[in-house]
Amino acid sequence: MSAKETVFFTIAARNYAAYVRSLYQSLRAAYHNVNFIWFIADDWGHGINENSEPFPVVHPSALDLPEFEAFKFRYNVIEFATAIKPYAFAKLFRNQAYRNAVYLDPDIYVLRRLNHVHDALRDHFMVLTPHITQSLDDGMLPDDQAIMRAGVFNLGFLALSRGADADAFLKWWCEKLRYHCVYDEPQSGVFTDQKWIDLAPCFFNNIKILRHPGYNLAYWNLLHRPVANTPKGLTAAGRPVHFVHFSGINPSVSGSFSKHQNRFTYEDLGDLQALADAYVAAVRASGHEQCRTIPYGFDRFANGTRIPHEVRRCYRKMEPFASARVPTPFSSHAEVMALIGSPNSVLELSGMAVPLPAIAVALWEQRPDLQAAFDLSAVSGRACYCLWLLGADSPLADTPEFRHWLDSPALDGITPGLPVSINQQMHAVWWARDDLRKAFPLRLHDGALRYLLWCLTDGAADIPCFKTNSIWKIIHETAIINDASPVGDPPFTKLMLIVWERRWGRSADARLRLPQERKAFATWFFETAVPLYELPVSPGQAAAPASPAPEFAMDSAA
Repeated sequence: MSAKETVFFTIAARNYAAYVRSLYQSLRAAYHNVNFIWFIADDWGHGINENSEPFPVVHPSALDLPEFEAFKFRYNVIEFATAIKPYAFAKLFRNQAYRNAVYLDPDIYVLRRLNHVHDALRDHFMVLTPHITQSLDDGMLPDDQAIMRAGVFNLGFLALSRGADADAFLKWWCEKLRYHCVYDEPQSGVFTDQKWIDLAPCFFNNIKILRHPGYNLAYWNLLHRPVANTPKGLTAAGRPVHFVHFSGINPSVSGSFSKHQNRFTYEDLGDLQALADAYVAAVRASGHEQCRTIPYGFDRFANGTRIPHEVRRCYRKMEPFASARVPTPFSSHAEVMALIGSPNSVLELSGMAVPLPAIAVALWEQRPDLQAAFDLSAVSGRACYCLWLLGADSPLADTPEFRHWLDSPALDGITPGLPVSINQQMHAVWWARDDLRKAFPLRLHDGALRYLLWCLTDGAADIPCFKTNSIWKIIHETAIINDASPVGDPPFTKLMLIVWERRWGRSADARLRLPQERKAFATWFFETAVPLYELPVSPGQAAAPASPAPEFAMDSAA
């Protein structure tokens, strides 16, 4: 089969331009006349002039991605670049000029024509290369288990032939990668676009698994494919090398090999070392130092705020609801933050005590250490996790979306009608401590009032996060009494209302409408209750003018 019937392509962001150029140059050396396309997994922008490249550059907006704005928002750069792969194949097959399409990762270096691939595509619609063809059992990494987690086949290479079989496969693959092309969620059983292809030989016929040792030579199979430099060129396990996959190599560092393994150093490469040097030199000569720092074009909201990976993860996990609710997320920073930070956006934990917000669950799913420490299926685990999130080691402690959730009212198992809501932070602290649950039954009005007072007194001393949270608004915010704010001197705060209800109950609220009653209570509050019970007050608050007052008394807050 002629290479002229075949198009080669790669997918990469702009910062990988030097790798793309090196791949193209190696293909030209092998084929002399080659059809090559770069599908850019990025936006147009500075650093790259797509019109000056010696090959076509295609923007992802040309790929007919479903919900394009949401699609590029829900994934980071690695995930996006792999998720659009089947859509790129589909676009190429809509162009009737090509019968076959071959995908190659940008960090591949071609040494010879891929004749075995061209031949296989005569009778098969797909050609795959397995990561390994023998067990990796020398105690180094990657081992067999690591390969199983990443996928049986390496998707740095994939060849397809146009036809009904390819159409059916691409339809299936596109649907899977629409929402499920994740990079760092091992519990999902998915690894980018690659792990899905383990199922392809089970679902589809006419697939060629190419075990030739000279195809996709890389750190994962080099142990069983010794390289030799012969008069006829480089060989692996005695067979000619057709292309090498330099995955994980850093062209900025001389004498380096793949960062993804610990089996080989640069000094161990033997006859492959000279090719590694030549590859690094080619990437450098193609502008690596100038390109590698080009920022990802889909990395920020329209207002310039960087998009954390946890935010993307939350948005994706809330699909298809998220894209229906916020279809243009890049230009909707506030709407996205409200969506994922809302106490109603709590993934699988909704309706449970301490229903963590989506952004907190996303962080937990990303961190094996947090998964080992906190069992989110148990309310105590969620409560303890919430306390950890408030600590110095938490990346969410100062984020507005998490703070918004902390300050929202907790409703589960709490008596209604409190003068001040028990918020999610207070509720999490209560769930995390047995002594608090025993001392303050929140289903009872009196228990909830006493807990509110504890949070402002002993709790403020015990729990450092209470001192900086908006819980302290309770100290100085004006209270609402009978749907109205009392006027006059002195101001009546929410803290004062808690103390009042704790002593006389809700039935006495009407008495607070009378100025003389408020003044009498305020006198007792500032002169007696504050120093006696060590109640917090704002520095600017002054004691009420002295006036005759009835005997006031309050039980211990704890």
